[in-house]
Amino acid sequence: MSESVTVSWWRDSASELGIKMMDKLIAPDAGWEELLATGRRDVQLALDATNMKTGSDRTVLDLGCGMGRLSFALADHFGEVLGIDVSPSLIAEGERHNDRSNVSFECGDGLGIKPQTITEFDSVFSFEVLYLLRPEILRPNLQDVYNILKPGGELVFEMNVVPFSWKTRLSMQFRNCLYALGIKEWRGWPNAPGFRRYPHTIESLSRMLKEIGFQIDRIIADNPKQSWFVATKP
Repeated sequence: MSESVTVSWWRDSASELGIKMMDKLIAPDAGWEELLATGRRDVQLALDATNMKTGSDRTVLDLGCGMGRLSFALADHFGEVLGIDVSPSLIAEGERHNDRSNVSFECGDGLGIKPQTITEFDSVFSFEVLYLLRPEILRPNLQDVYNILKPGGELVFEMNVVPFSWKTRLSMQFRNCLYALGIKEWRGWPNAPGFRRYPHTIESLSRMLKEIGFQIDRIIADNPKQSWFVATKP
């Protein structure tokens, strides 16, 4: 499986926007504590929405962890946290700030999810990441997630399932043109290919998860821009 444009951009282009904007769209001059506060807020929102299983006896993989914004927040709810990301720069930043004994990081290759330091997980968590992958890239990655989950293990992820309108497609083409001209941002949002979302639907994702072998426990779709999926490995 060859890597996608999204993966190659996130791996190689930290200097384009700065590592903080690559991890979360906040001010580039934001302090580390401000970044961590956004992580605690988002993890709490996820816990409230999904009733994700937590506990000091559980190990969780933070998939697409960036510099650990959410990994450090997850460490308050899990016994051990491994963050994995394709960007060496973001992983290095997370490691530089890591003062938690139950948090570690790995840099992945973007071609699959095969952690080296921990090989089995009770939970896999992903936030604002998976909709950046084309379906043909997403499916093998979800298969890898299934393989590394323990029996009864839980996959919890967030996905933007808003259908693409003609305005969305036109906006994407416009941003592609701006990016080609060297204009990196427009109206506060990056034009880079790494920020392109792909059209996924609740139906297509549910079918994909079931075909892989997951049992879908619940889907929380009150907000289509931030729908949550909770699936279990039987």
